[in-house]
Amino acid sequence: MNITEKILAKAAGEKAVSPGEIVDAQVDIVMIHDLTGPLTVDAFRRIGVDHVWDSQKIVMVLDHQVPLNLSRQRSCIRPCAGSLENSESESTT
Repeated sequence: MNITEKILAKAAGEKAVSPGEIVDAQVDIVMIHDLTGPLTVDAFRRIGVDHVWDSQKIVMVLDHQVPLNLSRQRSCIRPCAGSLENSESESTT
């Protein structure tokens, strides 16, 4: 296995993984950025996801469209960031 496969295998609790395999891994942190972030949020909403598993493990990087000048990014990223902060406290109460 190459280094990527070893990392994924460990995160999935498996001895080995291979290309093309679907892996259910426990991740340390997730990153979205201003170009794919709105697409990600839309995809999650379409499949009925209303909160994230741990808002402390999500990093939003705004590095492509700074300042946010497109209405799509502004209308999606800012509310999304707020809902990510609130989702953990809502799910634990």
